[in-house]
Amino acid sequence: MAGGNFVAPNSKLNNIPQDGNGWSKWGQHVLKELERQDKCIGELTEKINNLIVENALLKLKSGVWGAIGAAIPILIAIIIWLLTGGLAK
Repeated sequence: MAGGNFVAPNSKLNNIPQDGNGWSKWGQHVLKELERQDKCIGELTEKINNLIVENALLKLKSGVWGAIGAAIPILIAIIIWLLTGGLAK
């Protein structure tokens, strides 16, 4: 469609007034839409960063609890070994 403006019939964008070639109104519409999308992307980026931090904290907590869980049977084994005279043998 060289040289013409095309707006789909029954489109809600038909309500945008045309002046000359209509680009000034369309340009404002495009700019507002880009600003809206930029805001949405910024919010999503912030949420993703928060999820990354929460994930790292959960990994740290699971590592600590894993180390504690592994230390308990080792300590019990050492205590039993000491009580049964492990060093005296």
